[in-house]
Amino acid sequence: MKSIVKLSVFFIFYTMFAYGGNRVYKSLDDALKNPTDVTKLKLRGLDSLPAAIGLLINLEELDLSKNKLTSLPPQIGNLIKLKELILFRNKLTSLPVEIGNLRQLERLVLSSNRIKQLPESIGKLSKLKELSIRSNLLEELPESIDGCYNLVRLYLEYNLLSNLPKTIGGLPHIEQLNLERNSLNSLPIEIGMCTTLKLLNVSCNQFGEFPMGICKLSSLQVLDVSYCGVIGALPDCIRYFSVLDRLYIDNRVSIPMSLNSRGRLQIFMK
Repeated sequence: MKSIVKLSVFFIFYTMFAYGGNRVYKSLDDALKNPTDVTKLKLRGLDSLPAAIGLLINLEELDLSKNKLTSLPPQIGNLIKLKELILFRNKLTSLPVEIGNLRQLERLVLSSNRIKQLPESIGKLSKLKELSIRSNLLEELPESIDGCYNLVRLYLEYNLLSNLPKTIGGLPHIEQLNLERNSLNSLPIEIGMCTTLKLLNVSCNQFGEFPMGICKLSSLQVLDVSYCGVIGALPDCIRYFSVLDRLYIDNRVSIPMSLNSRGRLQIFMK
């Protein structure tokens, strides 16, 4: 009987130790009772984020989505162990420069806000793997973007971008780049240095001619050039995309004859 009791007590303490760190706090007041124990926090119903958020120095995941935040306090920069910061569907117009202190950050989601520009300090996030800024008012991407050299996924669709910095070519691990529905009239030739790209969407932009930097992206598996402003034949270089299996075009674009014999390639007319 005693052995059963001991085993039960051991199991209870083991469970608390093993899974306690997985608790998702849903109240800042509760989290602040033991601030150094909190690793996950999910808050709703906020109009502003208290400066006390900076006391949660061991926080690794912070979900502030679906609130009414218009800004973040500089104390957000104290969360130096943060790996995931989710801020979609707020009313943010900018980010504090202290965002660059989050050197462990791997995922930053800013979709569906009102952000016009990102601070240059974003380039200090060298461990960032995913950056989503879709559906904002972004007018430019900072030159420092190449500092995020571990980026794998970059989502910039539904913004107001008219150009990209040349430093976009300094992302050696990028696999997905979505630029749909911006105001781009060209791409820097340096885009061709992103040789790990597997998905590129430049649909619904304002290119006068096909961006030739794309010709160097031989790892592309999915390419969407529909309604991007290109009229006439796509360049013959596309036939060298040996792993391309999905190509999206519109009725103003024609494809090289050499692509017709590619059995694996699926061509979709939008």
